[in-house]
Amino acid sequence: MTFARAVLAGVVLAVACTHAGDGPPPRLLAPPAVPDASSPPRPDDDDAGACPVPVDHASLEIARVDGHALTVCDVALRARQRTRDGLPPLAVRALVDDLVREASFAALAPASTSSRDRVVEEALAEALLRSEARAAVTVPDDAAVERWYRAHADDFERPARVRARWLVLPTEAAARTAATSLREGTPFADLLPHSLDPHRTRDHGDLGELRTDDVPGEVGRAVVDAAFALAADGDVAERPVRVAFTASVMVRGRRRPRRIAGWAVVQRVARIEALTQPLEAVRRRVLHRMLRERWDNARDAARARWSDVLHDHVGTAIDAHGLAAVRAPGR
Repeated sequence: MTFARAVLAGVVLAVACTHAGDGPPPRLLAPPAVPDASSPPRPDDDDAGACPVPVDHASLEIARVDGHALTVCDVALRARQRTRDGLPPLAVRALVDDLVREASFAALAPASTSSRDRVVEEALAEALLRSEARAAVTVPDDAAVERWYRAHADDFERPARVRARWLVLPTEAAARTAATSLREGTPFADLLPHSLDPHRTRDHGDLGELRTDDVPGEVGRAVVDAAFALAADGDVAERPVRVAFTASVMVRGRRRPRRIAGWAVVQRVARIEALTQPLEAVRRRVLHRMLRERWDNARDAARARWSDVLHDHVGTAIDAHGLAAVRAPGR
């Protein structure tokens, strides 16, 4: 295999394996003479028996690669290998694109090509794409960095957080009594032994830093909302909150999970206001993301360019009219 042919074959495989579905679409054939959609052939037609998968229009040609036909039966067989549930129309089109790319590789790579040659071809293709992409990527200047940072400022916002703690008591009446005691000055630590939450009792009832956009499952939205509603550090929620959580308890000498329900008294410990991190604090992250975007775009452009070259070397065509007749039913 010549160097140029090896590179082309490797690019086919790279495109097929790493970027299925992208790049310019194969050329479309003129609609062939197929059965009219208003009167489809019967399931017992001759072509249905030749396909191991029960499918209508089994021998209907829907694509041609380097002079070789791809039929409805080929697509149905591959769909059967991939899923038991059948494929929607968009997934069928993607599957046809995959088969066309594989056939393109087969057309460029002779049957005698060894697995070792395939590895070399893949390495050549990857080196070629990387070389083109690297040549196209430039380091952004300060003005470009600042523009990108302003356009993505939301990515560098730290939302407001509230540090809170709770007491979990068995009844609402007990929780209201505890809340009143806290407001009257009773130390939180004096009431903590009565809490039903053994884990957080060891941490003085600490719930950590709570955020409205990331609610811990065992804390619950109602507790987070109650904590954010408090105006000052040390304030206690007016109403106890009904909660349920899983705790590890000792049962006959062994720790076992147990679901516990109760009423939570929520107290605010501190509030950290929202802030946007300044550019100088995140400049390295911004540069990294910009370079990653430029690199991905450059690789996509190189892959698309080589896809055009491949279409010139391997004749590929998909019949849109025939493709509409493809069905990939489940098992």
